[in-house]
Amino acid sequence: MAMCWAVLKMAEHPEVQAKVQQELDALVEGEAPTQEELPRLDYLGAVLLETGRLWPAASALLRCSIDTDLKVGGYKVPAGASIVVPIQAIHRSTEAWGDDAREFRPDRWKRTSQSLSGLPGVVSKTKTVETELAKSSQAESAVEHDEGEEAGRKLVDLTYAASLPLVGDEKSRPIFTFGGGPRSCVGRLFSLTEQKIMLATLLKRYRVELVPGQGPFSQSIRGFVARPTPSPEIILVKR
Repeated sequence: MAMCWAVLKMAEHPEVQAKVQQELDALVEGEAPTQEELPRLDYLGAVLLETGRLWPAASALLRCSIDTDLKVGGYKVPAGASIVVPIQAIHRSTEAWGDDAREFRPDRWKRTSQSLSGLPGVVSKTKTVETELAKSSQAESAVEHDEGEEAGRKLVDLTYAASLPLVGDEKSRPIFTFGGGPRSCVGRLFSLTEQKIMLATLLKRYRVELVPGQGPFSQSIRGFVARPTPSPEIILVKR
């Protein structure tokens, strides 16, 4: 579904598509990017990060503290209670992301895409999500032995620290496209690499356009997955 949204956004924003193709023409020699070329595709990476921000694979997550009562952000969470993390709502929050939170704007990532190298979650110019996850994994056992408010505070700290991208010199923003903390998605690197290869290979050969008369598009959510509505029809124009 991530690729569906990415291709739709390319068709809806030809100026963004043109910038991606300029980058591909300059940096990719063959019909598909090599392993060495992939990390250089900064703007393509920014497009995928922005697509994942607005339309994450899951619009929400469920979490549960099975054995322990927790106090998180001043709220008591009894053992066995399920907590819904509204990922898409957080990603579109103007309080967190500014007045343009609902706009598709890959340039918001552009200045940090080299540091990100296709991986969301940079928390500083020297720390990546991988280093934070390693720390989180080491600290997880300590959390499991704590109870109540202290355990809740540590869980929030670990999850939040592993979910903050640094956007240039601006303040950090919460991003949970692949979850966060020690239980974030283990397939995030594979997913982003796969998306980069697929979209780069497509846009290297073709320009994507919408069949005339379509739109505007909204979204429908089924099983936590956001789908474009109505289903878009795409034309591939050989470059």
